[in-house]
Amino acid sequence: MHFKANLLLATLQLAAATPIAMPQGTGSGADSCPSEDLIAATWTKNKVDDVLTNAAKNLTTNNVQGLAASLGAPNFFWYGLVAIQNYNSYMNSLSTAVAFATSIMALEIPQVITDFYPKPQDNVTPIKDLNAIITFGLSVVPFTGALGKVSTIATGVSGLLTGRLKAPEAPDLFVKWSELGVSLAAAAKAYQSTISTSLQNTLDAKIDDKDNGINALLTGGQFLGVSQNFTQADMQAKMSTNMKLRAIALALQAQKAFIYRNKVGGTYDGNCRLRIGEEERPDILTLIGKKYGISGKIIQEGPSNCFDKHGVQLYTPDILPLDAKDDSCIFNLNVCTFNPDTFPGKTIQENCNLQGIST
Repeated sequence: MHFKANLLLATLQLAAATPIAMPQGTGSGADSCPSEDLIAATWTKNKVDDVLTNAAKNLTTNNVQGLAASLGAPNFFWYGLVAIQNYNSYMNSLSTAVAFATSIMALEIPQVITDFYPKPQDNVTPIKDLNAIITFGLSVVPFTGALGKVSTIATGVSGLLTGRLKAPEAPDLFVKWSELGVSLAAAAKAYQSTISTSLQNTLDAKIDDKDNGINALLTGGQFLGVSQNFTQADMQAKMSTNMKLRAIALALQAQKAFIYRNKVGGTYDGNCRLRIGEEERPDILTLIGKKYGISGKIIQEGPSNCFDKHGVQLYTPDILPLDAKDDSCIFNLNVCTFNPDTFPGKTIQENCNLQGIST
């Protein structure tokens, strides 16, 4: 099987969000080459990583287009072409996914603001916290295969989103809770620019460049497969609950809500209470449970478990997980522990302040 350079070059010009896998060889002539299943094991079996590594040493123009122009390859190189096509289509899909994610957020987060942050402040929540929810939306899009079958975030997807596609830093920008659409539009524009720049950098870089080269992305056959369409509804089904859970946490963080817990005999008694200032707020727990269908255990014990697991306040994973367990850190607040040595003569707030928690 031999391929012309224009096959790949045409692939790299695709603007559609969804690729169509190349046919497998079952006919005659140019379609007579047998091919194996489009899975990572096929990539490994045929040592395609070695082929790409060796190719980098012999290219006159050592980038993706130079690689395409050099092809007159044996059958196993077809797998490399499929993977490159899937990478390109995945990157185009991410731009669509940004639009989907921000649309879902624009539809669902305003109700969270109404319910939990009726008097919002626009200079409290860093924009990176909003970007993290967008990143979560992108993380449910697989390199190949159906979005609907995704149950965990793949290591490769996580690595790409926290590496080459890391959301742009904007330390001086804050979420405009009172005009959420403004913040979402700015975040989407910045994210799509990052995706476009990353794609162009990869196409232009030497294929074995450690920072931007295509070889590192294709390693292990993670882009070998059959990519499929996904819709906004598909994404919404995967991200909606955790997105709202995270948004509720951010709204409460902005109001300096915290979890207060007791420690008896060296162990915690499990009695974690949500407070804002000097007030315990069981009404918030009731609303989260009845209206949003979210377990009170996640709300009350989740922040405490996350704090004990990671040893820092408000720990946020690089990629929010799909499974909202009670130690997943999706819903997270500061955690204040009752300290009998400092409690006498002081309010709960004052004791929490002594633990470095602003209340």
